[in-house]
Amino acid sequence: MFEPMRSGRFRTLWGGQAFALVAAEFHLLALAWLALELTGSGLALGSVLVAGVAPRIVFALLGGVAADHLDLRRVMVAANAIRAAVVAAFAVTVTSGAAQLWHLYVVAVLLGR
Repeated sequence: MFEPMRSGRFRTLWGGQAFALVAAEFHLLALAWLALELTGSGLALGSVLVAGVAPRIVFALLGGVAADHLDLRRVMVAANAIRAAVVAAFAVTVTSGAAQLWHLYVVAVLLGR
């Protein structure tokens, strides 16, 4: 069961993906919190979270097709690079104080969260 962990490349992959998964869950919490901070509305909070559901379903299907036909390493690197770019742009927006509710919807849709 632990045989793959003997490979340094696998440990690096596993650690990176585990970190990305934890970060994605914290990002979901941050989106919800920011929706409440910006609007004070539970409806806005719920709608931001719902905005990420449909794209997640579509992207999961497309991701499965891509994984079947493309190099898995490239698919993972591209997906993580896109996620990092979206999160970085959003971080700049929030840090500058320019974040608005529509930004949350865009980020939720792009990240599928």
